[in-house]
Amino acid sequence: HGANLGMKGFAPFIQKWRKTSQVHGKPFFAFTIVRDPLPFAISYFKMYHHDCPHDWCEHDQFKDATVDNFVRSIIPNRQCFLLSHRSAVEGMDSSFYSKCKVTEKGCDDLYIQTMKENLDWIGRTEELSSETIPLLSYILSGDSSGGKLKKPNNLKIAPSLAFEDALDEATTSKIISLSKYDQVIYDKVKEEYKLSNFFGN
Repeated sequence: HGANLGMKGFAPFIQKWRKTSQVHGKPFFAFTIVRDPLPFAISYFKMYHHDCPHDWCEHDQFKDATVDNFVRSIIPNRQCFLLSHRSAVEGMDSSFYSKCKVTEKGCDDLYIQTMKENLDWIGRTEELSSETIPLLSYILSGDSSGGKLKKPNNLKIAPSLAFEDALDEATTSKIISLSKYDQVIYDKVKEEYKLSNFFGN
């Protein structure tokens, strides 16, 4: 998305650009990506909470990559929060999360009224190389490779942190519980956004 707008604030720009593209006879395609909540939480910790020295890092920093620090870094339904309020993190303070907590209805409305109404595609990180990238490649090149989308090689995966192997069932269940609204959005995307909707079976 860019800048500091959430999806609701960004939607009018998408609508304006779509109308402009229609006036000029140019194609327009808007999309975003969501991720399974548990891998998202782990990745977010690596990127923004674990010994991160940049201005755009989260204010709450943890030098040691432990299970306890990972759990302490969790903000409930962070994907819905970022899609609702901010789409770029620039020194996010924990007080902002507390002040602007998301609700179940707010996350449902975000998905149904904002994301689905304004985006042409919502992909999943787990299927980035098998769905979204081939779809974008097809849109840009028009090459369907004899009816089959080209799939790139697997994308590079960041090294695992020590605590990832120490996540027990109780910790995992806690993360899932704290991400229940994110999970609803993810499950809806998984069900409703498939390549078969674009290209058939």
